[in-house]
Amino acid sequence: MNAWADYIGINNVKLIPDGNGELAASCGMLIDMSVVGFGKRSRRFAMVVNDGVVEKTFVEPESTEDNPDPYGESSPENILKNL
Repeated sequence: MNAWADYIGINNVKLIPDGNGELAASCGMLIDMSVVGFGKRSRRFAMVVNDGVVEKTFVEPESTEDNPDPYGESSPENILKNL
């Protein structure tokens, strides 16, 4: 993640990898995507955390047949709009 952040020039944002899904599980964001061959994964979400306090969360809605991979709520544009 750090190499990706450096490559695209992310500043003032801390990227936190969650390879084991521990953070996602503790936040209730771990979902089972075995049906599409991915196993347990983090639901797409973002948080604004200030001095260790979660100020706002942005969680994508449940998948549906019409929209199996929803995206928009956790988009950078949406987060910036809400800051």
